[in-house]
Amino acid sequence: MSVNWVPRGLRRATAQFPVATRLALRNYSSGKDTAREFIEKAATPFEVFDRNAKRMQRSRAASRTQTSHEVDYLRDEVAARVADRLLDIKRRYHTVVELGAGCGHLAKAVDDDMMDKLIMCEMSPQALSRDADTQYDVEVERRVMDEEMPQFEDESLDAVVSSLSMHWVNDLPGMLIRVRKALVPDGVFIGAMLGGDSLFELRSSLQLADVERDGGIAARVSPLTSSRDVGNLLSRAGMTLSTVDLDDIVVNYPSMLHLISDINAMGEGNAVVQRLPFIKRDTLVAASAIYKELSNEDVSQKFSDGLKITPRKSRTSKSGAVCSYGMSESERDKDEEKYAKHLVKNYTHQDISELLDFAQPATTAGQDAAELETGFISNLMERILAGEKLPTKIGLNSRLLVQFAREIGKWTNGGSSRKFEKPLYKHFTNFALFVAQCLKSKAASKTSDIARLILPAERTDYKPDDSNDSRRIDVGLAVRGTDASVKCVSLGCYADMLCIAEAKKNRALDKDALAQLFMYSVNMYMRQPNRRYLWGLTICADEVYACLMLSDGFFVSPAMRISELAGRKMLISWLVRWSMCPEDRLGYDPTMHQVTAHSEADGGGSYNGKVDDRMYTIDCYDDKSQEITTYITKRTITSADDMLGRHTRCFVATRYSGSGTDSSATEVVIKDAWSPAKHPPLEDPRDEIRLLRKIHDTFEDDTPDHIYPNMLVGGHVRLDQKDMSTIDTTDAIFNAAGVDRIDPPCDPDTKSAWKNQPLRAHRRIVIRFCAQYKLLPRFAKALHKALFGNVNCPGAHLDDVDDEESSDDDDSDTGDKPTEGSNDPLVKRSAHVDAILADLEKVLDKFKSKALAVL
Repeated sequence: MSVNWVPRGLRRATAQFPVATRLALRNYSSGKDTAREFIEKAATPFEVFDRNAKRMQRSRAASRTQTSHEVDYLRDEVAARVADRLLDIKRRYHTVVELGAGCGHLAKAVDDDMMDKLIMCEMSPQALSRDADTQYDVEVERRVMDEEMPQFEDESLDAVVSSLSMHWVNDLPGMLIRVRKALVPDGVFIGAMLGGDSLFELRSSLQLADVERDGGIAARVSPLTSSRDVGNLLSRAGMTLSTVDLDDIVVNYPSMLHLISDINAMGEGNAVVQRLPFIKRDTLVAASAIYKELSNEDVSQKFSDGLKITPRKSRTSKSGAVCSYGMSESERDKDEEKYAKHLVKNYTHQDISELLDFAQPATTAGQDAAELETGFISNLMERILAGEKLPTKIGLNSRLLVQFAREIGKWTNGGSSRKFEKPLYKHFTNFALFVAQCLKSKAASKTSDIARLILPAERTDYKPDDSNDSRRIDVGLAVRGTDASVKCVSLGCYADMLCIAEAKKNRALDKDALAQLFMYSVNMYMRQPNRRYLWGLTICADEVYACLMLSDGFFVSPAMRISELAGRKMLISWLVRWSMCPEDRLGYDPTMHQVTAHSEADGGGSYNGKVDDRMYTIDCYDDKSQEITTYITKRTITSADDMLGRHTRCFVATRYSGSGTDSSATEVVIKDAWSPAKHPPLEDPRDEIRLLRKIHDTFEDDTPDHIYPNMLVGGHVRLDQKDMSTIDTTDAIFNAAGVDRIDPPCDPDTKSAWKNQPLRAHRRIVIRFCAQYKLLPRFAKALHKALFGNVNCPGAHLDDVDDEESSDDDDSDTGDKPTEGSNDPLVKRSAHVDAILADLEKVLDKFKSKALAVL
């Protein structure tokens, strides 16, 4: 007979232990557990939550069936996002376990294409059986089990998910360790939990009311785990390849009392062990008043869960990663999301029926050919969708077309709202491949106007390799030659994309899709220095929108409804015109051409996909000599980093001889920008090219390069349109579409019509490279003021300056002194200029050696 002995002192002290420890002591003293089992069970951390109270809350909420269904919105939304995450992993699961399944929210979001069986584990029998009569698309097994203590055999499960229940678990590390042991090698765990600043407004209001009425703070809202701690917990549990994502879900409530009512109906009431059993009426009234004062309008309550899918996408290998400029990634994402919504609200014009004309072929014959191709492809697609068998002599790969049309048919019959957005990627990809396959068959003809094929990327919902953030684009489109195979292409970089297509699962999210498109497309400006403007697509269930993004405004086409014949034909028309229009109407600069890669002779090493490792030949036109000089870039100094504005880019380059760069050639700096112009480009008094040329002509070669750069070439970029050379301006973009641009109204706060766009001119200057340039901006600014009187308006005094006066021979007689009675501001201020130049030379000599060593 064995006797288990428990010391009397320990027996008296058991009342001070947590519930799990007391149960372990009871089993050990009765002989049910060994000493080892006692140690494992008793080693439970301090209890924060009363699990029995939580079980009763869930059971009580589920027993009120009608009210319980009304508050399923939050759990259903999070469950749908968890299911969407499961779809991200390219595998089919045999057995998936859901811990804290509640009433079966995840079961409504999955189907038998994803898994064979879903095991729902919930500690409340009433919640587990609330929807027992509901038929799901997947086999379901219900088990009454506490998610804090999951009991499964080792390596028996393909995947474990938990949707909005882990924030009530006392022993999160222990739970995660048990989950990890139950998973097969390379198994999947996805958990979503409230955390961070969830219910921040409610928490703050109750705390302030407690301090005001009772002089202290009570535990009214349960503590929540921060995202930074979750990453550490996953690592501690032995999880590998872990990611921690954040998502803000905002729900509007009329008042705090409505919010509390919904929380109780969800079974999410306070279950902290040290909670108070009630709240005083005056404290509740005070908290409600504070809550309303915080909002000043209908209350927007935020829930932060463990996912981050929409409106922004981000995956981080380390939670709370800090950017180099001191902002966390989540803070930067919020700023960029807010800016993108600002662009949608204030700079976006929708339902622009003329937008298709911006991508039309340049000639009338080309436009007619595009119409014929559109009609042919549309007719062919409709015949296949109707089930007709194509004739064998049609000259097309009928098998491929039928395969593409099968996915297109799913798109046309999907309706205005989808359960997931991921299938939309495949639908659109097959639509683009269908059009490309039809165009390729015609491109072989010598009389064909088809210049290129528009092909989708083989990856969807992915992070481009050259991205400096963690956002994931949905679908990318690329330009390929007409001899390319019609299939999804390898498209890993923003630098290779024609445009991005962002998808949403229902029509109502069109504004969110636009905001995401703007956030992602700025990377194309940064990685493609030869882009004048950008195109983009948004897919909202069965509606597609095309978007043109210029420097001062964004234009959106009318909705193309794929469920209707007219909508399908319009999308075909867009893809056909992008395949047939001139290069500049895709937004590319025809005077800049990418060189595939650096060669070893150039000293650049091998090409690795980064923008700085790509070389471009740049044709620089000089307005004065009317000659073109070609340079080849060696590296990029500045890239465009905003959707709006000048899109200024700077390159270090050398003369291009036709075979690459010459290491001994003189380096120059090329500045390329879309500068605002209030006058015709060649008559603009604030034209930087005109100012630099005036300075050069006035001082001849005596001005050091570190004061004012010596301009070698300066002119406006010119395009060949309709057999004539045209200056690249905003007017040129509009005129190519047969639309007249109108100057915007004077009131900057008024959103004008879409044709009211500011005039910008595409200018390019080449200056001699000088390592000391930018060393002493203070002196350069002083010189600028001495020359023009006003630093901020350099062209203010140049309108009255005559070229002949500035080069007058009388200057040799008067030396450096101002000429008596002269009206030339350059001559009047020459004494000030000489003094500044002398000071600048002294300082430059002092710092020259040190600056050159650094640079």
